[in-house]
Amino acid sequence: MPYSAKIKIDLSHENLLRIEAMKHARAGRPILLLHGIESGKCACGKIKCSSPGKHPIAALTPRGHLDATTSVRKIKQWIDQYPQANLAVVPIGYCVLDYDGPEGLALREADALPKTASARTGKGRHDWYLAEDAPTKIRSRPGFDVKGGDGYLVVQPSRHITGNDYRWVRPLSEAITLPDKAGALITSSKSKNEEAPAADVLTAGSRNDGLTKVAGSLRRQGFDLDLIQEVLWKVNKKLCQPALDKQEVFRIAQSISQYDPQSDDLFGAIDDVEEKIPEFIWYPWVLKGGVTILEGMPAQGKSFLTMKIAAEVSRGGSLPGAPNVEKGRVLVLNPEDDAGYTIKPRLRSMGANLKNVRYGKRLFNFSEANLAKLQSEIIAHKIKLVTVDPFTAFLGGEVDLYRDNEVRQYMAKLAEIASVSGCTFIVVRHLTKAATNDPMNRGSGSIGISASARSVVLVGTDPEDPDIRAMVHIKMNIAEKGKTLTFALQGGDARIGEMPEFVWCGETDHDAWSVLAGPKREAGRPADASTDARQFLTRELSKEPRIIADLNKLAERRAISIRTLRRVASEMRVEHVKIGKSKAWRLPAKISP
Repeated sequence: MPYSAKIKIDLSHENLLRIEAMKHARAGRPILLLHGIESGKCACGKIKCSSPGKHPIAALTPRGHLDATTSVRKIKQWIDQYPQANLAVVPIGYCVLDYDGPEGLALREADALPKTASARTGKGRHDWYLAEDAPTKIRSRPGFDVKGGDGYLVVQPSRHITGNDYRWVRPLSEAITLPDKAGALITSSKSKNEEAPAADVLTAGSRNDGLTKVAGSLRRQGFDLDLIQEVLWKVNKKLCQPALDKQEVFRIAQSISQYDPQSDDLFGAIDDVEEKIPEFIWYPWVLKGGVTILEGMPAQGKSFLTMKIAAEVSRGGSLPGAPNVEKGRVLVLNPEDDAGYTIKPRLRSMGANLKNVRYGKRLFNFSEANLAKLQSEIIAHKIKLVTVDPFTAFLGGEVDLYRDNEVRQYMAKLAEIASVSGCTFIVVRHLTKAATNDPMNRGSGSIGISASARSVVLVGTDPEDPDIRAMVHIKMNIAEKGKTLTFALQGGDARIGEMPEFVWCGETDHDAWSVLAGPKREAGRPADASTDARQFLTRELSKEPRIIADLNKLAERRAISIRTLRRVASEMRVEHVKIGKSKAWRLPAKISP
């Protein structure tokens, strides 16, 4: 009698889950675990779960498919924790046609596309084709969807709520290139005159994952359930097509809110970190998805420079060394300048696309609630650049600017918002009047502000010309610092609403120390501040009255303080008049030329 042995094959769900997960990971397809189906219900524990067996386990991947992994070590740990979970894969390099339900299966028969890798789902089929990505405009057909690398798909050996299992009918190794015929069947048939949907609109298949990403970001910043739910509902109405119902949005918010933001992702294996190539709004000055600080004394052109960068982003213009700035929407937060008198006229004079510019209507502090609203605004309106001028105005009176631990938390929150949304922050702050000329120690507030930023730029007066401004790159921690650039503000007449022209003046060899030292005094120029101010007023008012605000700016360029100017004006008995609606000065008759 021949010897025979029985080979025991482990067909348990846990073992199949390990085999399939490792197979995808080793092929370079990131995986994530979903709540499984247990006793006919979703294992998440929600009585009325709207997506049973199909939504990520937030404790493992709080940002959904963005936290998917190919790390063997991490996958083993995940499955040890959740052995009955369902499995999902990010289909990078594939275009998957999702035929769902009787209507979808009828479409599949009618499409009659060439055979390719195919999987049976709970109520339909997934047909996998090789493609760089899925089309961005999908033809609307009942029971049909197209999915690619911007989302995830439930795969074998997952269980469906109907009791059916996900199973490969034709293995993934048999996937063929997406045929031309498929393009005509699945892409949108909208006319050219019809506006195409925005590329980052969340459609069916990516809505839950997109909202989970937003919720995870808010939770890591310490926001509570009510705020997360409020922001998600706004983002849902703005970006999701069609919008999810309130119950589903609340489920996402509640799921993410149960995790302690202080305990998530404290440690990790560096091997699991995805390497990134930095991108720039303006190389090397302004890093995309980061925080850049622009600092200098008052009346040095910081706000003009900030508006210039914003204007070029809004219209897809150019900046020195960057002939093709990526076009995008801008959010201007500048409570010190009036939107009607200053912000809009400046942007208009610089050629900004005003339709791409939004602004803060009033000053608000960076409280938990307001930061959540800010993030909602950035996501809902697809903001590419936010300018905060000045940063300290948004911290509130209770914040001690010189306590490192207090200011760093606000910088960290801005950095978190920037990282998650891909938006860039330019933060403006003033310099102190400290005696030290060390550039890194001159910014107002804690050194932690500049230490927390990727890039820091000093704006000051050119040492050789008081009418020229210099911008010096004093910090950049992921690239070489930029060469010092100069610019000037030429002309302009506030009386008729004419803004000064912003003109680039080329490169210079001046460094931060020389710019901080300021222009050298001209030979023969009086050393006494009062005498200097008196001669200045006599000269500037010799022909006609001048608007006080204009005189203040001119005086500061000559290193005459506003306090000294006002004191000397009073001693000279300078008369107060009006030019239009603006306050002005004129010389008294007895000393007029």
